Amino acid sequence: MGICGAEISGDGPFSEREIKMSTESANNFGRLAFTLVLILALAGFESAAAAAPREAKIGFALSMTGGAAVYGETQKNGALLAIDEINAQAGQDGIKIVPIFEDDASQPQQGVNVFNRL
Repeated sequence: MGICGAEISGDGPFSEREIKMSTESANNFGRLAFTLVLILALAGFESAAAAAPREAKIGFALSMTGGAAVYGETQKNGALLAIDEINAQAGQDGIKIVPIFEDDASQPQQGVNVFNRL
Protein backbone atom coordinates (compact mmCIF):
# COMPACT_ATOMS: atom_id res chain seq x y z
CA MET A 1 0.00 0.00 0.00
CA GLY A 2 1.19 3.49 -0.74
CA ILE A 3 0.14 6.94 0.39
CA CYS A 4 -3.58 7.18 1.28
CA GLY A 5 -3.96 3.41 0.89
CA ALA A 6 -3.32 3.47 -2.86
CA GLU A 7 -1.45 0.60 -4.45
CA ILE A 8 1.99 1.54 -5.74
CA SER A 9 2.86 -0.09 -9.02
CA GLY A 10 5.54 0.47 -11.60
CA ASP A 11 3.08 1.66 -14.25
CA GLY A 12 2.09 4.95 -12.56
CA PRO A 13 3.56 8.38 -13.33
CA PHE A 14 5.74 8.29 -10.18
CA SER A 15 8.00 5.55 -8.92
CA GLU A 16 7.95 4.36 -5.32
CA ARG A 17 11.27 6.18 -4.83
CA GLU A 18 9.81 9.47 -6.11
CA ILE A 19 6.82 9.09 -3.81
CA LYS A 20 9.14 8.41 -0.88
CA MET A 21 11.21 11.47 -1.83
CA SER A 22 8.09 13.64 -1.97
CA THR A 23 7.04 12.39 1.46
CA GLU A 24 10.51 13.20 2.80
CA SER A 25 10.27 16.62 1.15
CA ALA A 26 6.94 17.25 2.88
CA ASN A 27 8.49 16.21 6.22
CA ASN A 28 11.42 18.54 5.59
CA PHE A 29 9.03 21.38 4.79
CA GLY A 30 7.28 20.76 8.12
CA ARG A 31 10.61 21.08 9.90
CA LEU A 32 11.34 24.22 7.89
CA ALA A 33 7.98 25.73 8.81
CA PHE A 34 8.65 24.97 12.49
CA THR A 35 12.06 26.65 12.21
CA LEU A 36 10.45 29.70 10.57
CA VAL A 37 7.93 29.99 13.41
CA LEU A 38 10.71 29.59 15.98
CA ILE A 39 12.82 32.31 14.35
CA LEU A 40 9.86 34.67 14.24
CA ALA A 41 9.06 33.94 17.89
CA LEU A 42 12.65 34.60 18.93
CA ALA A 43 12.70 37.79 16.87
CA GLY A 44 9.80 39.02 18.99
CA PHE A 45 11.98 38.84 22.11
CA GLU A 46 14.50 41.31 20.75
CA SER A 47 14.53 44.80 22.13
CA ALA A 48 11.92 47.07 20.57
CA ALA A 49 14.17 50.08 21.19
CA ALA A 50 15.80 50.05 17.77
CA ALA A 51 14.02 52.60 15.61
CA ALA A 52 15.57 51.67 12.26
CA PRO A 53 13.60 49.23 10.10
CA ARG A 54 15.12 45.78 10.15
CA GLU A 55 14.79 42.69 8.04
CA ALA A 56 15.06 38.98 8.73
CA LYS A 57 16.38 36.76 5.97
CA ILE A 58 14.86 33.30 6.08
CA GLY A 59 16.23 30.50 3.92
CA PHE A 60 14.19 27.76 2.29
CA ALA A 61 15.70 24.55 0.92
CA LEU A 62 13.12 23.35 -1.60
CA SER A 63 12.97 20.81 -4.41
CA MET A 64 12.53 23.19 -7.34
CA THR A 65 14.03 20.76 -9.86
CA GLY A 66 14.13 16.97 -10.04
CA GLY A 67 11.45 14.43 -9.19
CA ALA A 68 9.76 16.46 -6.45
CA ALA A 69 9.83 19.82 -8.25
CA VAL A 70 6.04 20.10 -8.32
CA TYR A 71 6.04 20.06 -4.51
CA GLY A 72 8.88 22.55 -4.21
CA GLU A 73 7.11 25.05 -6.44
CA THR A 74 3.92 24.71 -4.38
CA GLN A 75 5.88 25.15 -1.14
CA LYS A 76 7.64 28.22 -2.53
CA ASN A 77 4.32 29.78 -3.56
CA GLY A 78 2.84 29.07 -0.12
CA ALA A 79 5.84 30.60 1.65
CA LEU A 80 5.70 33.70 -0.58
CA LEU A 81 1.98 34.10 0.12
CA ALA A 82 2.52 33.90 3.90
CA ILE A 83 5.53 36.24 3.82
CA ASP A 84 3.66 38.78 1.68
CA GLU A 85 0.75 38.76 4.15
CA ILE A 86 3.07 39.20 7.14
CA ASN A 87 5.05 41.98 5.47
CA ALA A 88 1.84 43.75 4.39
CA GLN A 89 0.91 44.04 8.07
CA ALA A 90 4.18 45.85 8.88
CA GLY A 91 6.14 42.62 9.20
CA GLN A 92 6.76 40.72 12.43
CA ASP A 93 7.20 43.44 15.08
CA GLY A 94 8.45 45.82 12.40
CA ILE A 95 10.87 43.28 10.96
CA LYS A 96 10.45 42.73 7.24
CA ILE A 97 10.85 39.10 6.18
CA VAL A 98 13.09 38.50 3.17
CA PRO A 99 12.97 34.95 1.75
CA ILE A 100 15.99 33.18 0.27
CA PHE A 101 15.05 30.16 -1.84
CA GLU A 102 17.60 27.47 -2.67
CA ASP A 103 17.08 24.36 -4.82
CA ASP A 104 18.01 20.98 -3.36
CA ALA A 105 17.34 19.35 -6.77
CA SER A 106 15.29 16.61 -5.03
CA GLN A 107 18.58 15.07 -3.83
CA PRO A 108 19.27 14.43 -0.13
CA GLN A 109 22.98 15.31 -0.31
CA GLN A 110 22.22 18.49 -2.24
CA GLY A 111 19.67 19.31 0.49
CA VAL A 112 22.42 19.03 3.11
CA ASN A 113 24.67 21.29 1.02
CA VAL A 114 21.90 23.88 0.61
CA PHE A 115 21.11 23.78 4.32
CA ASN A 116 24.76 24.35 5.23
CA ARG A 117 24.97 27.23 2.74
CA LEU A 118 21.89 28.91 4.17
